[in-house]
Order: sequence, then C-alpha cells, then structure tokens
Amino acid sequence: MAKRPWNFKRRGSKRGPQEGQKQKERKGRPQPAEIATAPVAPIPITFRFRPRNEPQSQAWGLFAGVDILIMPGPAGAGKTVVAMALAAREVLDGYADHITLIRPAVEAGNQRLGFLPGEVDDKLGPHYAAFFEALGCVVPLKGPGKFPAENLKPQALAYLRGRTFRHEIVVLDEAQNCTRAELLLVLSRVGEGAKLIVLGDPEQSDLPAGKGGLPWFVERLEGAAGVGVVRFLDEHVVRHPRMSGWLKRLRA
Repeated sequence: MAKRPWNFKRRGSKRGPQEGQKQKERKGRPQPAEIATAPVAPIPITFRFRPRNEPQSQAWGLFAGVDILIMPGPAGAGKTVVAMALAAREVLDGYADHITLIRPAVEAGNQRLGFLPGEVDDKLGPHYAAFFEALGCVVPLKGPGKFPAENLKPQALAYLRGRTFRHEIVVLDEAQNCTRAELLLVLSRVGEGAKLIVLGDPEQSDLPAGKGGLPWFVERLEGAAGVGVVRFLDEHVVRHPRMSGWLKRLRA
C-alpha cells in the first residue's frame, strides 16, 4: 500500500497536506486562549466632589498636611460626604490602601431594637449604611467603574484592641456617641502611613449626659502638631435649604 504523504494528527481528522500551510499562516495570530487572558485596561473610576460650603473647602485643603482631621458640627452639613471624598481620593491616588469605617453601635435616643441577627458584618450593616450613602455621592458603587468593595473595611469599635492602622484612611463617624476611653482607643490605633478623620455632632449625643467624649477630644487636641480642626455651624447645613433656619429656632 502506498504511504500517505501526510500524517493525521487527530483521529478522524480530514485535514490534508494544505493543513501545514494553514498552520504557518496562523502563526503570529492571537489564539483564543491568548485573547481571553490578554490584560484588559481598567475602567476609570469617576470621582465627583465639589465643596458646598466653606468648612468643606477648608477640610479639603487642610487634609494633605495633617494626620488627624476633626470635624465637629451639626447634622446635614456634609461632614460625612467630605470625609468619604477625602478618603476615596487618597485611595484612588495610591496614597492609602483602603478605607476603614468605624461607627459606635449606639441606637438613637430611647430606641432599642435588641440584638441583631447574623455575623458581625450583618450586625454592623444598619449602623454603617450612612457611610455608603455618603460614598455614593462621590464615586459609583455599582456598574462599570465602581469603587472597589475590597478597599472598604467596616470595623467594629468593640474589636479594636490590639489593632494597628497602617497605610489606610480611618473614618470615625458619630463620634459624639464615643466616650473618652473609646476615642482614646481609636486614636491609639493610628500607625505608619495612616490618617484619622473624626466627625460628629456634639448636640446629638445618645449617651447619658456628660458621657460623650467628643468636646473633650477636640479641646485637648486642637493646636497639636499634625491635627486639624474644622468646625461646621448651622448655616453650613446643606441637607435641606431651610434646615439651618429650623435648627436656629429649636436651639434659640
């Protein structure tokens, strides 16, 4: 029997001598596996923040030169939004690895819902919703170009013992519901390359009278090296155009 001038490489193949030429032609072309594993350019994250009052502008300009930024003031003045904008900008620019979110697990007023079900993250969810609302004002949280979820790390205040914050932006919100000991606990966690942002409304503490440590914290640290204090007032409230007038009447 005459020998075939080619060898079949796969059983059942119907390729002939022309296959060799086709393979040569395919050399240099990206193969399906190569196309699938080719690096894809990341979708840029849209950052959108514009200061809406003078204290927000002050905080934006001050943050680069301090290690601790304290922002006391009334609710609705945009403290959390500017804090999350500062933190997100540091992460996007590569100056910080992630944002650590801390909020005391204190319920408002006399409201007591009891124990929340689930793991620690489930229990923290209701307390930390305001962080994500504020962050959503400055960067996308869904869809293409969203802010990476792995760069956000909610942390329970109760489990900070032994922790050290390194190369991260720590945002402590609702600090009026922290005692002096709790504020000292958070401050003493700050390590190399980390920055701390503390914000709260001293007028809306849900702790027993005299237990809130925020006024003490501001008084003792203002003027210290590496510390900046930006105060928000009723006239800086941006949540509703008539809010500042309402607050002035209630506090008169």
